[in-house]
Amino acid sequence: MKALVYKDCQMLMKYKTQMLIMPIFFCLLGLLDSLTMFQYYGMMIITQWPLSLMSLDEKCKWNPYALTLPISKTELVGSKYLFSLFGCAGYLLLSVIVNIASGALHGGMPSASSIAISFFVFCLSLILSFVYIPIIIRFGAEKARYLCTIASIVCFVVLIPLLGIGGVPWLAPGDKGSLPLLLMVLGALLLCVIIFFITYSISKKQMEKAEY
Repeated sequence: MKALVYKDCQMLMKYKTQMLIMPIFFCLLGLLDSLTMFQYYGMMIITQWPLSLMSLDEKCKWNPYALTLPISKTELVGSKYLFSLFGCAGYLLLSVIVNIASGALHGGMPSASSIAISFFVFCLSLILSFVYIPIIIRFGAEKARYLCTIASIVCFVVLIPLLGIGGVPWLAPGDKGSLPLLLMVLGALLLCVIIFFITYSISKKQMEKAEY
């Protein structure tokens, strides 16, 4: 499993400008302006990682070759979920660091709401990544690309008013309203776990049915 994740990391580095540097760039822009908005931009790129990597696997016919090695189909699926978890966790860590740095630059500590939003974005990134994986396995990378892109855009548009960019009072900057936001984050974590088990089970079944 570790070798498969390492292989994906090496592939990611070949496309680091589009897939790695841009999310970091958007997150760092939060030092200058509203971090929340830029977090969403980075999130949309992070959630495309499974699609991009599985598209490369498909083009070079990696799965048929991998199955000639002591690698099971379950491990092929599991490595994508593990890679998505590492990617989203890394983005969460970066966003929290930027939140702290932004608070320091403005003469204080980051609000509980801003930290909670980072965790919510983390959960949302994982959920989207987990949903994409079975779609890509089922339809192939090229057909799935349109479905995944539409899902990302719809998610982004829905979240604009939900997370306060549209002026929702209980998600205004500062700690006022952090309790309902915390409850929303806990709900997102629970949903993330549920989505993982559902999509992982579907992905394994689809991979077992796949013929190479």
